[in-house]
Amino acid sequence: MDVLLGIGLLSALAYGVYRAAAANNGLMARRREAANQRASARQRSQADLARQRAEQIRRRQQQLRERQEQVVASRRLQLALRQIQQCPDFRRAASFATQARGLPLAFRQRKFRRFRQSLVQHFSRRLAAGQESQALVESLAPLVEALGVSAFEADYIRVEAERVRRAPQRRQTSYAEQFEILQRQHEDRLTVLRNLAGIDADTREQLLESEMTRFREELLGIGQEPQSST
Repeated sequence: MDVLLGIGLLSALAYGVYRAAAANNGLMARRREAANQRASARQRSQADLARQRAEQIRRRQQQLRERQEQVVASRRLQLALRQIQQCPDFRRAASFATQARGLPLAFRQRKFRRFRQSLVQHFSRRLAAGQESQALVESLAPLVEALGVSAFEADYIRVEAERVRRAPQRRQTSYAEQFEILQRQHEDRLTVLRNLAGIDADTREQLLESEMTRFREELLGIGQEPQSST
């Protein structure tokens, strides 16, 4: 009887030790799993942070390249416009202007207003050299469009150039005469823009505002340089 009782006690003790060991092993396994999960999470976090930093560096480098490209495009455009008198038409300048379409619209429109008189003079010189008016307009239209203004501005330049070409005599004009010429041109432009078909109200308003800006800038330039008239 005592032997059986001892065996039973030993069995119970052994089972208890087994259960305790099993529970301890399970606890250790869970702790190892939790530790592994935390380590994996840290690795993922570090990897995500590294990717974010790499992306930020890539974006900064891209922005730097874009700014550098814009600077180069701006310089090439301005050089082409300054040297336009050396070309037989407007295609070279139009090519550089097309490459500069990524530049701000306001910047390109300022360049057009600044060099517009040079375009008129070049058009007139090419007419005097025997080139056809329509061919010059066709090479000029892409240039003015790339500079952010409507293609019909090429026709305005053609009209002015042909007027200069036909002028038999030239004399200095007074401030009042310059103002009258600019006022007449401005009113003609406004009439064309107001009657222009196929554009919405917002576009028409933007064109009218652009014309008002051009007119004000032309007025500011009256008297600063010698002007000529027939």
